[in-house]
Amino acid sequence: MEDICFSIIFEIIIYVIFAVIVSMIMETTGLSEGSSTFFLLLIIGLLFLFYVIVSKRGNSVSLDKNDDGKISDKEWADLDGDGELSVDEIDFLSQQNSKEELEPIVAESLDKGEWWNDGVDE
Repeated sequence: MEDICFSIIFEIIIYVIFAVIVSMIMETTGLSEGSSTFFLLLIIGLLFLFYVIVSKRGNSVSLDKNDDGKISDKEWADLDGDGELSVDEIDFLSQQNSKEELEPIVAESLDKGEWWNDGVDE
């Protein structure tokens, strides 16, 4: 019985809030009741669509590039996501690691390609 009473009271409150907003739109814009209701439903729909788009965009970032379940220092430092470490990314990585830990990571990244020699045949 309590659930039924709560749902009825909740629906009445929502209806009153909706009716007040529709009447405010009618007074301020001079639209009819049907047009004001449509306008309010359109605004609610657009806000919901905006919320869905924003919530999906936040979930698309993945720092784990090799799918091993851990974000390594190299993956964390690779700011542009190209898989290779630039000079700035190496500087960022060197602030967090000692030289002994940094040497194999930098050597592996430099073996993949030399930026000063890309596309140049000798």
